[in-house]
Amino acid sequence: MKKPTISNISIKANVSFFISLMLIFAICLIDSKLFIYSSLSTYYGFTISAVLSLILFLLVLIFKTNKVSAINISFFVFGLWCFYPLLISEVFTHQNLYRLSALMFYVVGFYIINRQNITIIFFAICVVATFESIICLLQYFKILDSQNIYFTVTGTSQNPNVIAMFLALSLPSVFYIYSFYKNNRRKMIGVIIILICTALILLKCRSAIIGAGFGVVVFYTLTLKIFKIYKAKHIIIVLFIGIGLLIPIVKYMYLNKKDSADGRKLIWNISTQMILDSPFKGYGIGMFEREYNLKQAWMIRNEQIESDDLKNADFVKMAYNDYIETAIEGGLLYLLLFLMMLIILLTTPFWKYENKEDTEPKIPLEAQNASYAAITMFSLIALFNFEINAIPVFLLFSFYASILSQNTLSVKLPNKVFVKHLDKPALGFVLIVSFYILFWHINQSKAHLKNKKAADFLKEGKHKKAQETVETLKLKLKVSESYHNNFGSILLAQEKYLEALAHFETAKKLTSNPSIYEKSAICNIKLKNRKDAIMNYEFASSLSPKTMNYKYNLLKLLLAEKQLNKAYKTATEILKMKPLKVTHLTKLYQNEAFKVVEKYGFRFKSKPIKSLKYLPINI
Repeated sequence: MKKPTISNISIKANVSFFISLMLIFAICLIDSKLFIYSSLSTYYGFTISAVLSLILFLLVLIFKTNKVSAINISFFVFGLWCFYPLLISEVFTHQNLYRLSALMFYVVGFYIINRQNITIIFFAICVVATFESIICLLQYFKILDSQNIYFTVTGTSQNPNVIAMFLALSLPSVFYIYSFYKNNRRKMIGVIIILICTALILLKCRSAIIGAGFGVVVFYTLTLKIFKIYKAKHIIIVLFIGIGLLIPIVKYMYLNKKDSADGRKLIWNISTQMILDSPFKGYGIGMFEREYNLKQAWMIRNEQIESDDLKNADFVKMAYNDYIETAIEGGLLYLLLFLMMLIILLTTPFWKYENKEDTEPKIPLEAQNASYAAITMFSLIALFNFEINAIPVFLLFSFYASILSQNTLSVKLPNKVFVKHLDKPALGFVLIVSFYILFWHINQSKAHLKNKKAADFLKEGKHKKAQETVETLKLKLKVSESYHNNFGSILLAQEKYLEALAHFETAKKLTSNPSIYEKSAICNIKLKNRKDAIMNYEFASSLSPKTMNYKYNLLKLLLAEKQLNKAYKTATEILKMKPLKVTHLTKLYQNEAFKVVEKYGFRFKSKPIKSLKYLPINI
């Protein structure tokens, strides 16, 4: 393998490019507590850095003598998929601009990546993956704290799946560098590969582990030209042997986290029904969490979920399948655009490179192979996880896609009309729009910082100061769930129940978070409206069936309203629950529920409840 050269670029330019890449990866990987939701820090890091990169690129392009004379077909489809959310949405939101930011990285990468700087990109990915792997190891040995109390190892994110998928997609870059180094440097890269694989195992993300293995096989199949060297029958035999060895591994992974796997099957079953209910329009970009959980809650309340599946039902934020989630949010047309984009990228090895001006492809074949392996990995993992909404993973996808797209078909623009006369006005227009989006993101991020400040004032008991702070954000965050939830909580703390309830009701239009339904129930109780309070607690307990607190509060309300039939049923459900962690409160809830069942069971001719692990309990 010929070692790529970067001799045509100055050392200063190489260093600047490398540092820029490292900064982009860092701000997209590290969750911070600057915002109410830590994910907003990586979101704004991703979107603002994308717009800035595009603006710098456009400024250079406007004053450049050679112009863009063709549109790449993969660029066209990628652009359609990213712009589609804007076409079906009435207002700017985080979600419909998120994919547009990925397109910006894709465009910049497509036009600036070449044979001279491709190694810098892969090297930057390798360095970042190494640091992440070391952090995972330090967390495992308790030297560093995990970002999530429920997981021992998470990396720099609160969700270990995000870092696991990032490390998996980084492996093709690492193996690319490993392929052209020799001696001690190659040994060092080998150690890095072992570090990354160890971190992947510690993060316990099954889809990332399977995807990583598949991606490495694809990379070496292309690099070693397996299909040209060996006969088809030999390849088929080896393939069947590999599948045979893989089956027990997959089975072990399934049994090791059986509840999680069964939970995803339930999610996919309900999601499929949702697609059939609204196949063309979808439910709105970024609305999966709300619409899915409401659908699941409705099915639970109407007893349309079997008991074996019901034990796996819980509040979820994603479909754990990007194809299904894409269809739910944007409809089948949106899914079709996503599939077209992947198909075009995955068929690049069959495109013939034709360029009369260049004697060789813009990107070396080995880099194309690494990028192809990463895209195949992305396509596979997308069947079982949430790569699109995992910001650092989607960032890698944008870079790999821009590299792989160099070899796809391009359509030439009409030289006389566009390139000579309309190129600068078009670029100027895009530049103006980019500046508008940049300032929009900056203003939104400032507003969310203020929203977090108001939340901190609330925690400190400074209610009036919190209200004064959050009142200034009405226009900027009117479609933000966190704003309405926070404002409602501030008003609730000041016993302004009617005003607080109005904000919680607005928040319900944006999310199905059960905690908001609980706060609405509290407001209704204070306003002497127990009927609506019961309804809200019923929704909360259906949205999050494994949260015992919601059912217990519902039980108390039902008893107060003398709805003994529903109270008895709720008490029975509490007794059947198996809390992940037994605490003083869970014992209290189940003990009170047992008393209800014991007192009213005879009225409903119920059979005695047997073999309840925690009952009876003395508090």
